[in-house]
Amino acid sequence: MKRLLRWIGIGLASLAGLGIIAYAVLYILSERVLRRTYEVPAVALSIPTDPASIIEGRRLAIVRGCFGGCHGKQAQGMVLFDEPMIARLVAPNLTAAVRKFSDAQLAGAIRNGVRPGGRSMSVMPSEAFVELSDEDLGRIIAFLKSLPAVAGPDPSFALGPLGRVGIVTGDVQPVAQLIAEAVPPPDATNEEAVYGRYLARSICAECHGTNLRGASTPGINSPSLQMVAAYSPEAFVRLLRTGVPLGERKLGMMREMAVDHFSYLTDVEIAETKRQTSVEVWAFCAADYHRLVGDALRSIVTAYFSHWWHRVASVPPVSQYRDNNGLHACNPLNSMVANQGLEPRTKGL
Repeated sequence: MKRLLRWIGIGLASLAGLGIIAYAVLYILSERVLRRTYEVPAVALSIPTDPASIIEGRRLAIVRGCFGGCHGKQAQGMVLFDEPMIARLVAPNLTAAVRKFSDAQLAGAIRNGVRPGGRSMSVMPSEAFVELSDEDLGRIIAFLKSLPAVAGPDPSFALGPLGRVGIVTGDVQPVAQLIAEAVPPPDATNEEAVYGRYLARSICAECHGTNLRGASTPGINSPSLQMVAAYSPEAFVRLLRTGVPLGERKLGMMREMAVDHFSYLTDVEIAETKRQTSVEVWAFCAADYHRLVGDALRSIVTAYFSHWWHRVASVPPVSQYRDNNGLHACNPLNSMVANQGLEPRTKGL
């Protein structure tokens, strides 16, 4: 019995030792990623001080979630995530940050996801904000500087074992690396479309991916914005102001974003975003012509015959012939499908 207990003790000690070694290796490899430094392009921002710019800065900060979003109702900072095995993340107090860092450092953090000192942030939608114009960024910073200092939690980012595994495997990447690997949406086709692309790229890309074709993460499963083509201008306005989509479906995150943030978009901004995302649909079509033509032909045939024969021949209704992004945006039957009030098979728009 003593010998058995001794071997059990040796086995447990060996396992514990291997565990410690494995975690030490994991820690070193993950720290190598986290300690990388990145260059930030030099900028010379002009921060306005007039009341009109500060008011506009407040609106821009709300639309993009800087104010009343991830950093709290008063930009005081807040705990975003707290799972010991994964990570603890506390968004910083922006009223303190604007008093601590220079304008250039603030611009680097917002637009490039890089902290003062050169290390990358781990959670920050800078892959969307990287294309913020100097004018809009200057107004946002001007508004943040106008806020009174308020108490808030100290910023922190502490990784647990599973979080470090994600860093080492590449499932979780530093923000600066995400920006370097980001795939942008197609270029604007004309001068009139430039503004719409800018809005979609700097607002919608946070959840729908930098190429606006949807994103799938543990926290977000967002559709491609190809489906915007199925919305009429009036329906799209309703979506962005109230979070109510076609078919009256109940949305989660999109509804919250619409009510709390996108409702501050102007009518012109919504119209330009709608036009540009609809234009980009055809750019996506050109890039994947053969598949999309096949989908369109299949949907046309299915729509025609399902109307007459689906009860007899068991042909699935049109609503079954959709990809993971919901409605086939390049399908000429979109308007018919949308008018029937059919629901896409995906969360989000």
